[in-house]
Amino acid sequence: MSEPAGNPRRGKRKAFSRTLSASFLGLLLVLAAPAINDAANVAALAEKTEKGLKGEKAPTAETLWAGLIYATNDTPATPFPPFPAARVELGRKVKGVFNYTQAKLISERREALTDGKEHLLPLGKTFRLYATRRRTADGIATLWLRLFRDERMLVETEVQLGRNSPLLLRGPLSTKGGQLIIALQVE
Repeated sequence: MSEPAGNPRRGKRKAFSRTLSASFLGLLLVLAAPAINDAANVAALAEKTEKGLKGEKAPTAETLWAGLIYATNDTPATPFPPFPAARVELGRKVKGVFNYTQAKLISERREALTDGKEHLLPLGKTFRLYATRRRTADGIATLWLRLFRDERMLVETEVQLGRNSPLLLRGPLSTKGGQLIIALQVE
C-alpha cells in the first residue's frame, strides 16, 4: 500500500528520519572524538618515541666477571702479586671485609650475559660457576647461580647484582691456612 505523494505524514517521517540520522551521526562523532583524539596522540607519541630512540645509544651488553681469590693472614715466603689495576679496589674490599692481610687473584673469567641462557665460568681447576641472567631492571641484574666444586654443588641461589658492586662468597678454608673467596661482579 503506497501513500499518495501529497501525504503530509510522509514528509514528517523523512524529516524525522533525517533528524534522527543527523543526531545519531553527531552522537557517533562525539563518542568517536576521544578515540580519534587518542589515536592521534598515540601516533604522535609513537613518532616522538621513535625519533628519541634513534638518537639514543644502544644499551651496552652486560658482562659477568667472576674471580677466585686466595686470602690469608700468613706472610708468604714470596709476596703476592698485586691485583690487576681494574681490581685493586676489590682486593682492598676483600681484605677489609674478611679481615685478611694478604690476598691474590688466582683466576678470573668474564662472560657476556644473555637472558635465559646458562653461562659457564670455570674458576681454577675445581670450581665451576653457572650463571643465568633472568632479567635486568634499573641497572640491577637478577642472576640464577649454581656453584660447583668438582661434581658437588655448593650453592644454588638467585642474586641481584648492580653494576660494579661485587658479591663476595666466602668459600672453603684452604689446606694452606687461608680462605678461598669467589667474587662476582656485573660490568
